[in-house]
Parts: sequence; structure tokens; C-alpha cells
Amino acid sequence: MLYANRDFDSRLPLIETPCLYAPLVSPRRIGAPLDKRSFYSQLNLFYVGPLWSKPLVGMIYAVDGLLRSDLLFKFPLSVTGCLVAAKYLLPAVKLLQLYYPGEPNPSNTLGIDSTGNLILRYAALPGGGVESHILRVLRWTGHWSSTRFVRFSKPGASVHYGGPLPMTESPTRKYETNRNGLLSGTKAIYVGDAATFPRLPAKNLTFTIMANALRIGRIIRADLVR
Repeated sequence: MLYANRDFDSRLPLIETPCLYAPLVSPRRIGAPLDKRSFYSQLNLFYVGPLWSKPLVGMIYAVDGLLRSDLLFKFPLSVTGCLVAAKYLLPAVKLLQLYYPGEPNPSNTLGIDSTGNLILRYAALPGGGVESHILRVLRWTGHWSSTRFVRFSKPGASVHYGGPLPMTESPTRKYETNRNGLLSGTKAIYVGDAATFPRLPAKNLTFTIMANALRIGRIIRADLVR
């Protein structure tokens, strides 16, 4: 859109769904045999409370599918010692992913230069204190971790992005869309992906994108058959 308009000055909003990662260890599972009847397990959790203004979504994944060699250099042991440690620890380890909602931020923008290359500016999300609360709660379930092991995903690590062509009830500015995805100032340019979402929920939104695209597609079809 920017390149078609030869617009090298505008900076459009850019949002993503930030995520943090933290390992969890269940001491009672150390040394237990790996479950060979299944490959993948997941437990979802939600946080709604005073520590964050919007609901957060978390997932706890089993990591049974990891190879022992993936942990080869993660312990201060010899190669043989690391492989043995991994054998006993893998059944006890899980991974927590905690997603934050994507909100507009004036510092987070995209644009292009005169050759069409993307210019991205994105500030990483600071920790909000929710992760330490959730890790304390998870101790009641027998899963232990520490905020020292928490890692935030780097900007650009999300699955989906949004915001550059935000959907508004009454678009008045260039590069805005109406509720039907019609680009402001045009008669027949519709946008049906997450670029129209002015905010993102605290989780990957694949099905939401698909549902919105289907909705806009039906609107376009209705216009074509009139």
C-alpha cells in the first residue's frame, strides 16, 4: 500500500501479541518414564485480575518430544553427564507460555524507504509482574520455576501481526478501513486480514482472522452480485 502510493514518509501502527516463556519443573516427575502413548499435551490458563488491565492467556506444554541432545549444553556437566541428566529431567519439565494482548504504541511503527524496504520500529514489552504471580500459583500444582528463568520473546517473534490499516467505525484518515474492510478513500479496495485489527487479543488469532476474512468476503460477494 505504501509503495503503491510512493509514500516513504508515513509510519503506520504495528502491533503483535507478546509472549513470555518460563520452564517449569515437577520434582515428583524427576526420573519418571516418558509417556510413550502420546506425543503432545497442553493445559490452558487465563489470568484476569488487578496486575494487568486485559485478560492474559497462558499455555503449559509438555516437552516430551525434545531430544536429549537439545539439552546437551544446558547443564554444567560433561557431555555424558548432560545426556544422563536430560534423561531424568525431561519427564519433569514443562514449558509455560504467557501471552499479553497487543496494544497500539506510538513507538511501534512500520514504513518503507525509497527502494521499498520495510522500516520497522518496535519496543519490547516490559514484564508486568503477572508472570511472578502465576509462577507462585503454579507451585500449588507441584510445578516450580523462578522469574530468573523467564524470557520474553523478541519483537517480531509473534505468529500474527496487526494494526497498519486499523478498522474504525468512521474512517477519516488515510490508511484506515471501515468495519467492512474498505480502505478509506477508495471504492473497491478491501482488506481482509489482521492488518485491520486495531488491537490483538492475548493469544494467536488464526481463527479470528479466518472468520473476519470470510465475513468481508461475503460482503464483497454481495456487492458484486447486485
